[in-house]
Amino acid sequence: MHSTKMLGILLLFWAGAASAAFSPSVQPPPSPQIGSHSCGGTTAPNAYCYWVGDGANLFIGENSCNVLGACAALGERVSIGDHACNGTDACTGVGADQGKVQIGSHACNGKSSCREAGKQGTAIIGDHACNGYRNCYQVARKGNAVIEAGACNGYDACYQAGAAEADAIAEIYIGKEACNGSNACQSAGTSQQGSAHVRIGNHACIGDYSCDSVGENRGAASVVTIAQNACHGKNACYQLGYNKSSAFASMAVGANSCTGYESCYCAGCSRKDASQMTIGAHACQGSQACYEIGYHQFGPAQVAVGENACNSIRACYQSGYHGSARIGSNSCNAYLACLHVGTDKASQVHILSGSCNGYESCNTRNITVGEEACNNFHACTKNSGPIEDHHCNNPLQCRDWN
Repeated sequence: MHSTKMLGILLLFWAGAASAAFSPSVQPPPSPQIGSHSCGGTTAPNAYCYWVGDGANLFIGENSCNVLGACAALGERVSIGDHACNGTDACTGVGADQGKVQIGSHACNGKSSCREAGKQGTAIIGDHACNGYRNCYQVARKGNAVIEAGACNGYDACYQAGAAEADAIAEIYIGKEACNGSNACQSAGTSQQGSAHVRIGNHACIGDYSCDSVGENRGAASVVTIAQNACHGKNACYQLGYNKSSAFASMAVGANSCTGYESCYCAGCSRKDASQMTIGAHACQGSQACYEIGYHQFGPAQVAVGENACNSIRACYQSGYHGSARIGSNSCNAYLACLHVGTDKASQVHILSGSCNGYESCNTRNITVGEEACNNFHACTKNSGPIEDHHCNNPLQCRDWN
């Protein structure tokens, strides 16, 4: 009797175990992770937050997306930190078309501040970044963008950074606390048909229109590098990388350069063929100091300015205008020192280091100057050279009077 009862208990146990072993487990459907006091404080999806697909990989931190429509139509691979995306359409469409987006805490707060960021691309936005009206609108829409902490806070500061067009790819890196000002990096990395690669250093491009058209190109590939603490001032790097052709454009601005009114106004302009422009560190610090550097409407533009050069009012005013210009370090540092260099078509200007430091000392269209030469009042004005090293350092000494 006892054995029969025990056998019955074992049979029931085995039956239950077998049933558990062969019955399919019931898993809850995937759902996004939403922190407390976010998405209006109510169960999402709702009018504050909704997403494409099942939202399995969506993460929203605390106190985020608390304005109606702030986080509408989010993509499936989006991460939003704490106290972020608070504003009308602040993060609407982020990563919506197979994009991948990471937004830090206290970021993207403002109307349309990060709308459609990384829609078809990849965007990483740091803490305390992109706060303001449309400040990072459409960044990395089809390309890739990294915006470090504290950057892109100001009116249209990083507008369309890494946006790209058609089948083009734009890649852009914006350093810490950079592009904080009116239109500071407005068209950074924008390229139609071609690719654009832009790198902006820490604390760079802070000021009205300071990097307005960086890397624009509109034809082929463009590469633009702006070092830390560069391009401070109204229109400081206004048309950097402009090009508008089917050729390659390469632009580089050194650290602490182009600090002044229109100091790199038409840097690397060109409208045909390739353009290459380099400005060294601590250069072009003055009103219109490198005003039309690299401009060449019907041919290649090649301009290089060394370190600590062109630091005065209109010192290198029309460098490479219709030709090419190479200005060495510590040169052209005086009022109108190299005012009209490169203004003739196909002109060639070569000024080596430590030269042309005097009032209108090298105010000429086509000149070759050696090292530490032409350093005085009108020393080499209208003289096309060549001027040997350490020569013509007295007032009017080598001026061409014809």
